[in-house]
Amino acid sequence: MNRINKLIVTATMMFMSIGAYAGDFSLEVDPSTYAFEGYAGHARYQFSSSWEITLGTYGMTFPSMLNALVLSPSSSQTKIKIKSAYAFFIDKYLSEKNNGFFVGVQLANQKYELSNSDFPGEKSEYDSTLVMPRFGYKYNLGSSGLYLLPWVGVGQVSTSNNNPKVGSQVYKLNSVIPFATLHLGYTF
Repeated sequence: MNRINKLIVTATMMFMSIGAYAGDFSLEVDPSTYAFEGYAGHARYQFSSSWEITLGTYGMTFPSMLNALVLSPSSSQTKIKIKSAYAFFIDKYLSEKNNGFFVGVQLANQKYELSNSDFPGEKSEYDSTLVMPRFGYKYNLGSSGLYLLPWVGVGQVSTSNNNPKVGSQVYKLNSVIPFATLHLGYTF
């Protein structure tokens, strides 16, 4: 088990063991990942009146217009895919319980796959560790339990291979990646 996975498991056990607060439990998805040939599922637990933790998994294929966010040189022939990712989030709400603005951080382990249509059948895989401070807003849709959670972040990435190669094309991976998305969830 690598370092980031150990950290995720340890932090989750630590926060779940607090047990003094019977918090809210939520499930959420990131619909954009499904639009990009992927998946996402997250389980959130509010362990105090203003703190939440989340465990999630996701994967997706980047649209070619976003390739430059991840690597250079960027081209429409390059296909970037997060094959699998496991993440831990911790968020602090700034005002209301489980609603409104929040700040937090995401820790993730991601497995990438690169391919290039100029080199059919050739691929390169690498692992990355992501540390991403984030800022967002949780908007509860009345008392239905449904909510929207838009957020933005800028992450620091470290990888197992900073210069992956597909065919004769060598790529340079960006160490800082911006990200924005909208999650849809339900609180039980």
